[in-house]
Amino acid sequence: MLRSGTPLVFARRTQAGAGFEVLPSRAAILRLTNPYPGSSDRIRVTLTPAGGTARQLDWVGQDDIPGKQARDQTGYYEIVIDNTGYSLIMTAAPAERSGPGYSLEIVNLAADPSLPASPPLKVGIEPRSTVAAPSSVFFDCGNDHDSADGRWHYNCKPGASIVTRQITLQGWLVGPGHNCLGELCVEDFHYDFFPDPDFVAEYYG
Repeated sequence: MLRSGTPLVFARRTQAGAGFEVLPSRAAILRLTNPYPGSSDRIRVTLTPAGGTARQLDWVGQDDIPGKQARDQTGYYEIVIDNTGYSLIMTAAPAERSGPGYSLEIVNLAADPSLPASPPLKVGIEPRSTVAAPSSVFFDCGNDHDSADGRWHYNCKPGASIVTRQITLQGWLVGPGHNCLGELCVEDFHYDFFPDPDFVAEYYG
């Protein structure tokens, strides 16, 4: 699950694990890796606001600006297909983009109407909690130095070494491995990260 914006950011799971911290956000973006059902009319997306009534969202093509404008007050969803899966971009009604939350239910419909639909995928969309960003700690907290009582290692980096903040990548982790230089080791374990080029191309161009 990602939340919309520039750049896109992965949404954290709630502590209960039943939803994601997305709001405030114009849209919730759900990445799926199951086979694409085949067409937009074989996906049903239902939105239920907290304490409200469920309603089915209409599908709108990515380039259909008039269609999006016509449905802005009730919400809609879009579909983006890539080489590793597809994404549902679900835009809620204005009052729901910063409200107490809502739930989404996604169902895949069979091509043969006599066959049952898939089990529903239910996702809770909730307000974000306040947490410290990874790039806001372990930076600019002191320089390593020698003193009368020995060598002091702050294990920090200068803030100028941060290339960018609030960027989202998808890919694969390999490792971990011990972080040692000769006999000197620190407590961190380091992973190698291989980014997914399809994800980068789809969301950053």
